[in-house]
Amino acid sequence: MKLIDTLRQISPRAALQLACSHALLIAGCLYGELPYVAMQTLLAAELWLLSLATIPLYPERGVLRHVFDMLKLSGALVFVLFFLVATYGVAGNIKGEGPLLLAAHQLQELDRGNVGWALAYIVISLAVAMVQALRSGDARLTWAKTVLHTGGATFLAMFFMVFVAVFIGRHLILGLSMVGIDASVDVVLSILMVLLRYAMALIASTMTESEVAEIARQPYHG
Repeated sequence: MKLIDTLRQISPRAALQLACSHALLIAGCLYGELPYVAMQTLLAAELWLLSLATIPLYPERGVLRHVFDMLKLSGALVFVLFFLVATYGVAGNIKGEGPLLLAAHQLQELDRGNVGWALAYIVISLAVAMVQALRSGDARLTWAKTVLHTGGATFLAMFFMVFVAVFIGRHLILGLSMVGIDASVDVVLSILMVLLRYAMALIASTMTESEVAEIARQPYHG
């Protein structure tokens, strides 16, 4: 009941805007041929850069605390990425060290130009958001509204995708193969990831002004 009440708070306009942006992500997965592990790695890079860009807004924390926060985030992202690769192997029925080797091979085979453009897009997007935040009356609050809650939704989607890949992705791929559809594990898991991120973003959009203000006041919770 609580989840249903939360979903009822989502405005149709916000749901439509998020649907359009995530539809573009799905189109990118289908036509851009970006491997699943590479997509997750780029999302992790986006979160790391987002956290790095947040530092100037909280100078009172000091350099050492910010360095420690970045190290904690780096460890958390590596931890999640490891299990994302492992469950990628489970979903694709890849045995032994296969998932790690395949993921490493996919990353090596990526077109560096495309990766460069993707990273440049992330940096430019964060820079534009920072300029907008600094020009607003409350830079921290604007940054929390436009960037931090989206980053939180992305991290949660990455975390929960570990379980979705095993309990939904694997069986979905097996089910499709039983009806004669040879579905790529990368395509299936990438689409599930985008849908999961959409769901997390919808839930994040229901946050109250006081909740967003609390995130803006202390995004590090410690």
